[in-house]
Amino acid sequence: MLQEANVPHEIYPDFDGFHILYPDPTPWERQGGYSIVEFKYSYGGKYDLLEILDMRSSSKSMNPSPVGWLTAEEVFEIIKEDWNDRKRRNINRKSKEGEKK
Repeated sequence: MLQEANVPHEIYPDFDGFHILYPDPTPWERQGGYSIVEFKYSYGGKYDLLEILDMRSSSKSMNPSPVGWLTAEEVFEIIKEDWNDRKRRNINRKSKEGEKK
């Protein structure tokens, strides 16, 4: 789903499953993104459900909490919403820079 939507991400094998990283693609936002996992011991992994961690909040909190038991569609909606928001912010930032010139 992420690939079809042209959302940048990286996929790695993890234990008996996988780990998807959705990093912040812009230089000024390198502090976060999302980490998505599915393996035998992840929350819901035994049932092919996903666990997601908002790494943007992990820099603000000493104990970030993952959210599990999510379908691929639910995780995709979270990522897609964030990706669309980033694109809007980037467009607004570029237009403000153009106004300054």
